[in-house]
Amino acid sequence: MGIAGIRFGHVAFRTADVERSVRWYADAFGAQKVFHAPQEGERQELMFLEFAKGQCVELFTRGQEKTPAPSSAIGYQHFYLVVNDLDQALKHLAAINIYP
Repeated sequence: MGIAGIRFGHVAFRTADVERSVRWYADAFGAQKVFHAPQEGERQELMFLEFAKGQCVELFTRGQEKTPAPSSAIGYQHFYLVVNDLDQALKHLAAINIYP
């Protein structure tokens, strides 16, 4: 038996350019900013962008460098979004130059 009521909440990313990331998720997927905690003291700025009720991407600021990962690294691989109409979604992404 699993855990009753468990569901996906969010995935978190660190970004160097938070405003660019917010625009990208909004343009590509219609994500809306639902929470924003500005930097305060040692706490870094963070925000939640919501795709659907309770399903979010969390963005942390202060990203400075990309870390190359070997092709066989253990850990994060990707995250997966479900859409109602894949053809429409791909056409939208192509129209905003995200998908070839």
